[in-house]
Amino acid sequence: MGVHVRITRKRVAVLVVLAALVSAAVAYATIPGTGGVYSVCMLKSVGTVRLIDPSLPASNLMSHCTSLETLMTWNERGQKGDQGIQGIAGKDGAPGKDGKDGTNGTNGTVGKDGENGTSCVNADGTLAAPACRGPEGPAGPGLVGSPCSVPSGGSGVVEMSVAANGAISLTCSGSIGGGGGGGTDLCPNPLPTYENAVTACDSTTGVVSVTCLAGFEDANGDLSDGCETNVTPNPNEADYCNLQFPTSVTVGSGQSTGTIYGRIFELGVTEASGSSPGVQAQLGYGPLGSDPRTSGGWTWTAATYNVQVGNNDEYMGSFVAPSVGAYSYTYRFSLDGGAHYTTCDIDGAGSNVGLTFSASNLGTLNVTP
Repeated sequence: MGVHVRITRKRVAVLVVLAALVSAAVAYATIPGTGGVYSVCMLKSVGTVRLIDPSLPASNLMSHCTSLETLMTWNERGQKGDQGIQGIAGKDGAPGKDGKDGTNGTNGTVGKDGENGTSCVNADGTLAAPACRGPEGPAGPGLVGSPCSVPSGGSGVVEMSVAANGAISLTCSGSIGGGGGGGTDLCPNPLPTYENAVTACDSTTGVVSVTCLAGFEDANGDLSDGCETNVTPNPNEADYCNLQFPTSVTVGSGQSTGTIYGRIFELGVTEASGSSPGVQAQLGYGPLGSDPRTSGGWTWTAATYNVQVGNNDEYMGSFVAPSVGAYSYTYRFSLDGGAHYTTCDIDGAGSNVGLTFSASNLGTLNVTP
């Protein structure tokens, strides 16, 4: 089938003009223009476009659009891309050459020798006079008989005594109580006091003596805190011990009681961490309400060290429950290889002040069938 194109005289004229404009100016165009911008003229009602260069002279048909065209522009540059990966750092440059050494400075002028000083020692080794020896001062007062202060706060005078072996002693002798009347009192006033102790002083020597009250002693060797240990007739009695936990157990006959704990404190023995050499611990049971110190119906088993609790050593043990019935149980400790024992109760027993043992305050064991 044939295609027929209707060409009007007006369209032919426009096409001829455009072809002429393009052919006449193409040799002089700078496309794209400044900044990469493309400029085109679009023929109205048709849509055809042609490139132009606005930088050309206005007389050039390639520099502008006609009244039959519409100006359009676009940039050939696309959107900014992402920043590229940083390149590898260049190698360090070679070290520069060392600079030349500077010129040595000029030596300073040698100073003059100082004048000879005056010698303070004669040829025979004695001090030279008067250059090195000042004028002799007046004679001082004698030490013996000079004023002094006694510890009690009174005033006195220095006295000298010579012992049979020739030893010389200087003492400050003052009035008793710091007043007149003769005699000496070297004791502090008032005398120091210490807990559970009596203080005395020898007024002629000023020596203070401290005596612990009956039943007490200075166990730590420091009288500043007084006499702290309550001494009992048994020197091997522990300072403190107790049945720690549990205080009652219910178990079937022939079964283990489970772990039972007891603690002991002995000054100078149990404070250090770990088990204390010389301490023996036993866990025992006997007739309900009986005194384990005197009753022969008690059965004892060895307990082992468990852990340090403050200044106390904690021990643990267990035993097989006897026949059905009710029993008492507790701990006891020895410090002399088992020759003597300190028997414990729940509240604590031992030689420390205020501690007493009570057979009615022991653990209770209920044995079931």
